[in-house]
Amino acid sequence: HPRLSKLKKELMTDLKILMESCENELIARGYYPKTIAKWKNCWKDLKNWMQSNSISELNEEIAEKYCMQAFGMYYVKVDSPRKNKQGLRAIRLLVSFHLTGDLEAKCPHNPIVLTGPLGNVAKEYLKYCEDELGMRYATLAAKKADLRLICNYAIEKQIDCGALSGQHIESFFQESNFTDSRWCRCGHNMRSFLRFLHAKEYIEEDLSAAVPKSSYREDAKLPSVYSTNEINSILGAVDQTSAMGKRDYLILLLASQCGLRATDIGSLQIGEVDWDRDMICHVASKNGEKLEIPLVASVGNAIYEYLTVRPKSPSNAILVSLKAGRKGLPLTPKRIGTIVSNYIAKADIKDRGNRRHGSHALRHSLATELLEKGTPLPVIGSVLGHRSPESTAIYTKVSPSSLRKCALPMPPLKSTFYADVKTDEK
Repeated sequence: HPRLSKLKKELMTDLKILMESCENELIARGYYPKTIAKWKNCWKDLKNWMQSNSISELNEEIAEKYCMQAFGMYYVKVDSPRKNKQGLRAIRLLVSFHLTGDLEAKCPHNPIVLTGPLGNVAKEYLKYCEDELGMRYATLAAKKADLRLICNYAIEKQIDCGALSGQHIESFFQESNFTDSRWCRCGHNMRSFLRFLHAKEYIEEDLSAAVPKSSYREDAKLPSVYSTNEINSILGAVDQTSAMGKRDYLILLLASQCGLRATDIGSLQIGEVDWDRDMICHVASKNGEKLEIPLVASVGNAIYEYLTVRPKSPSNAILVSLKAGRKGLPLTPKRIGTIVSNYIAKADIKDRGNRRHGSHALRHSLATELLEKGTPLPVIGSVLGHRSPESTAIYTKVSPSSLRKCALPMPPLKSTFYADVKTDEK
């Protein structure tokens, strides 16, 4: 048909221009030629599919339809084959460039959606936690993940909000196959949610007592720490002659000498370094606590050295990515943890396999070192940004000098047994 032939010709012209423009942008950002070649093949498959289905315009809806047919997903699934993930990445890159003129940083995971009879009240509860209780993003995300499970359970069992009972709650936990730590966390979140439902009169009685208790104790695990010599070995493993080395060295110092979390290292802004007062002023991402950390000379020098080679970026974050496709974008907490882990492995520290090896281990090491030097727990807590003294007290378990102070004097023994044993030995 003449009209169909014209439509195919226009489609081929438009997609060809789009593919060439996207390819040029990938080349400019430093992507490897082999990677670009693989993605171009995926784009050709998309073009052929659109032609065979007489589709004239590329948009997100069309892209999603194609991806669902070709790869079985439009959002990343952990257990998907690597080839499907690469194909999905290629199509989403092309679509994001077509719609926004920019390249999508990475394929997002399937968003958490709260639906069913409990969906709306779960959203109301999360808004209450954010507005009234001041909970931060990470805490809300963990709660939302747990709430999705109970919402899906209510859909599966066809349970209305008002009909929720203690037996339903017990069955939910019994069928969920949680690990001990997940059971503990989900149980805590579920009790809070059920108390909210009762307070808002969505349910007649408080069902929080129906949540099965867990024997898991979070404080039973000792934090992993590294000695001062080991920290120096980790820092010594960095090649500081390159831009990446200067950046990575700064990351290690911010974790080991300032005690910052990975999220705070990644979100630290240029304007938060007060050079006049020699302080780092930052709001903790986890709990919103205002931190004022002394800017020691080693950290200050490392910041200055890195800023002289830092790539241009629209972001005010100090630490940005040097990787193609993300160049100039702030580092993610996951990437920061990987960087620290790589240098701990490179330092070839003995007994590393029995300890955690992310950025949080360096934070633990700083707290333990301060405690060994006799620094009061409240001061350590303020440096680390802890809200509760109990969060800081856990470090006394890995400090031998602190444990010795807790030792009680041996009471006198009234039994003659030990005296008899001593006499026999003589």
